Parts: sequence; structure tokens; C-alpha cells
Amino acid sequence: MRCPKCGYPNREGAVVCDHCRTRLSLPCPRCGFGVDEGVSACPRCGQAIAGGQAAPSAAEKQLFILGGRYQVLQQVSRGRTSAVYRAHDRSTGRTVAVKRLDTIALVTPEEKRSALAQFEREVTLLEGLKHRGVVPVLDHFREKQSVFVVMPWVTGSTLAEVRLEGPLPEPQVRAIGLQLAAAIGHLHLQSHPILLRDLKPSHVMIDTAGRAILLDLGLSRLFRAGQSRGTANRGTAPYEAPEQADDGYAGPQSDVYALSTLLLVLARGPAGTGKALSPTFRRAIARARRKDPDRRTPTMERFARSLATGGEAVATPALVLEAAPESAPDDTEVAPPTPAPVPPRPRPDRAALPQVTIITKRLRVVRRPGRTRAGYRLRLRNNLPEPVDVRVRSGVPWLTVPANTITVPPSSEHAITVAADLRQAPAPGTRASRAVLLIDGGRRWVPAEVVEPPPALVVDKQSLDFGTVGPQGGVACLAVRNDGGGSIPVRVTARHPWLSLSRAELSLAPGQEAEVEVRLRGDEAPEPGRYEGAVVVDT
Repeated sequence: MRCPKCGYPNREGAVVCDHCRTRLSLPCPRCGFGVDEGVSACPRCGQAIAGGQAAPSAAEKQLFILGGRYQVLQQVSRGRTSAVYRAHDRSTGRTVAVKRLDTIALVTPEEKRSALAQFEREVTLLEGLKHRGVVPVLDHFREKQSVFVVMPWVTGSTLAEVRLEGPLPEPQVRAIGLQLAAAIGHLHLQSHPILLRDLKPSHVMIDTAGRAILLDLGLSRLFRAGQSRGTANRGTAPYEAPEQADDGYAGPQSDVYALSTLLLVLARGPAGTGKALSPTFRRAIARARRKDPDRRTPTMERFARSLATGGEAVATPALVLEAAPESAPDDTEVAPPTPAPVPPRPRPDRAALPQVTIITKRLRVVRRPGRTRAGYRLRLRNNLPEPVDVRVRSGVPWLTVPANTITVPPSSEHAITVAADLRQAPAPGTRASRAVLLIDGGRRWVPAEVVEPPPALVVDKQSLDFGTVGPQGGVACLAVRNDGGGSIPVRVTARHPWLSLSRAELSLAPGQEAEVEVRLRGDEAPEPGRYEGAVVVDT
């Protein structure tokens, strides 16, 4: 069976092309053999075919109804934690796409609860979104350990399929870029801005009218493994911005980087051998792909303007990007094809270079239960024989620096105390690549990471005093507390037969305190005295 699109020779009964993934036939519901449209029975197993489509049994119909209304017609794609189905909406009669997202990769109950809560917040925002370049969300629901998102069925080809056909002409790449920039810019300008974070060719469809439409709005990222390590902000190489790969941080400039890289891949083709690109196009891509997001094209509106007009002229040489789509294009400035002679650049004055060494590479902000503020030392070293003034700025609202400018003594170390407001600090696992800015001739950011402390068991008493004990015995109370993060199991053991406990096992959440009554039986009380190790509290 030869693919009509790419010509690849597939095995008999193939459902999709093994090379380009084009749909070749319908799968038989009994044996999975590919069945051509219009036949009455599967040639392998004899399963009856109705109306050019395999007719499922009553039990199979019930099995493939999702959300009580969406009759699954076929599975379009499947990943480790997701699947996409083409389905019939029995309420409206429309053909829809139903995307299933599984929570199987989320290990802890806390990760699952957090992911599901974030999913509800984001999908609710998406359901109210309307833009011709963004596929609308029609419905969402949850069944067992999966959530489902319902969208209109869009007919066309994804950019992943389009780019296999070879490099696209630059005017066509610009047109796709302008449409996508308008759609993504619309997401960024919402009252609650929406970031894609993981734009790539398979997430964009070119419909039958030639329009570029965003199919995936980033909900899948919430169900990746390793949420506590910031994977929800990660993208896919080579479209992932450097700050996402290095620090797990994503902002609007990260989507600008991803879109510009996607356009470069389309222009270069699968082998990276496309035609020469115009200087204006190269300049637009170069600015949008700068490694430092502070120097990158800041908004989709600005990027669209530079795509349409080439932007304003720059004095630096244009960026030439030679990259295959399987590896990240280099972010290196080289001369244009016919460069004019450039005079030697003067060596910069020492005052224009960073003059202190940052010893603290990352601030680790620990969210301890019951604490509202904490201080952390940011250590610097001045290797020069004269004092150096350093301007300090905070880049996040939950960190405060003591002064705008500090002076580091000559040939010595100096520590800046950075105060953290733990009430405003984000959840543990959050990373901010731009937490504290240091300006001393150069501009450098110090990242910060919010972490959860390990569990810490605290017992309020070192001894229990029962006082004078009569025939009725006596009671003393022992309080135990978890001063750290994460739940902690606690076991309390009485090591003498004349002692009993109100509870022997308990679990303490972060900051939780529990009380245990220790009873001394008067009829079995020993002689007055001090008894070491009578009660053991352990975890």
C-alpha cells in the first residue's frame, strides 16, 4: 500500500503511513486491519462494515462514549499521557476532537491535586476565548484518572506534516508567522495572560482555507512527570527558549523565541538547506532568538511588525542561522553574506565590565510552616584594589533588597541580606531566573528557587512530671509538631507497663501539632523517682 502523499511503500492493511503519518484507511474495530472506505466487510476477520466505517457492537458503542455524549469514531494519536480522538457529538451532531490527558505521570497526591486545580483554572479561561487563529474549547470533563478537552474538528495538515515536503517560500513563512503572532499575542493580552510555553509544528494546523490555527494551548504540560522540578514551564527542543531549559522560567518572550525558531525551521526545511533568506527576515528572526530575554523582541506585536516590515535598521551584523530542525539553531552573530569592512572594535573600559564576582549562584528560599519572613545572604567578592559600587534591584515582588546601591570594599567579600516575604512567595518548586539584578558595569541576574524544608519532628517536653500520684493515677500531656515540610508519620511508644497512651500513631502535616495523653496507672505505679526513656517519640 503506497502512501498517496509521500509515496512510501507501507505494509498491507496499514492504517497510517509509517513515514509521514498520513491516514490511509479505517481500522477494523475487531482486528485493527486497515479497511478501505466503501467495503462491506473486513478482508481479514470478516467484521461487518457499515457506511464505509467499521460498525461497532452495542458494547463497543457504550465503551467509546465519552462524557455521556461524545461517540468516538477513531483514535487520531496517542502519547504516554495523552490521546486525541475524532468523535461525534450526539447533542449537536458536530464532529469534534476530544483530547484525553492522563494523570498517570504524577506521582504524589499533591502533584495530582495541584495539576487538576491548575487545569480547571486554565481551561475555564480558554473556554471564554475567541480568536480565528485559536481553536476554541467547547467543553471539558473528567472521568476516572483522566481529564478531557473538547474542540471543533479541524481539517487540514499540521506544520509538522507540511515541513516534510521541503522548505517553504519566505513569503509563505512570513504569512504563517503573522497569523500565529496575532493569535499568540491575543493570548498574551488577556486579563489573565495565557502563555503557550510549548509551541512546535505539530501544535499548528493549516486548514483547508490556508489559515494557521493553534491546536494545542499548553494544557498537556500540567500532567508531565516532575512537576516539582518546573517541568510545567518546559518546552520542546529546539523551540524551547534558553530560560525555560536553564531555569524552568517562561514569559511572553519565551513564546516569541519559539515562534521565531518555528519559522526558521519552516524556511530551512527538514534538511536545513532552504533558499537564502532576505536580510529583513534574518534580522527579525535574530532579534527574536536572542539568548537573553531582556534583549529579545519583547512582544508578539513587535515581532509581527518586524516580520512585516523588517523592523528598523541595526548597526550590528545580521544573524545568520544555519540549523536543522532536530537541533537548536545557534544563537551566534556572524557577518551577512556581503559584509562591509568593519573597523576594529575598541577594547571596552574596565568600568563597562562586571567588577565583582557573584559567589551565591542561586538563592534558595525555604518556606517553613508558621514563618512569614526570612533573610538570605547574597555573597559577592571584589577582587579589585578599590571599592566597587553595585546597584541592586529585586525582580520579584516577594524579595526585598536593603538598599539601591551597596559598596563592596576592596579585595574582600561582602554579603547582601535579601528579605523574603513567605506569604507572597510562590509554591515550592517555583524557580525565578530573574530574582535579583546586580548592576556594576554589567547587568547580571541571580536566580531564586522556592523549596520546601524536609520534615522536622519537634517534641515540646524533655520530661513528664506526674506530681504526687494517688490510687487514681495521673495524666501528663505531650505535644509533638512538624516544623518542616511534607507529611511525617509519628509513632509514640510507652516502655513501661504502668504507662498507657491516648494514641500511638499519627501523621503530621507541615506546621501541624498534635497532643498525646500519657496516663500513669495508680495501682501499678512504681516507687517515686526519675525513669529515663519511659516514652519514645520516633518517626
